[in-house]
Amino acid sequence: MRDPDKQRFLNAVHHIEQTEIPLFEMEADIEVVNRMLGTDYPLATRSYDLPADQLVEWNRRMGSDMVY
Repeated sequence: MRDPDKQRFLNAVHHIEQTEIPLFEMEADIEVVNRMLGTDYPLATRSYDLPADQLVEWNRRMGSDMVY
């Protein structure tokens, strides 16, 4: 898995060609998040409402370049 790199995201925003595309997820099904993190959030929980440390960890495991 590649390391996160916010520059990939910024390059895309500024229309700068690059060899890789940026990865980021705005929201995921909470069941997927629960499986990835070993947590048990209620199904009504939105992934973007997770506590900051959990949101960052989820995005790190996903290989995201940015946390939204």
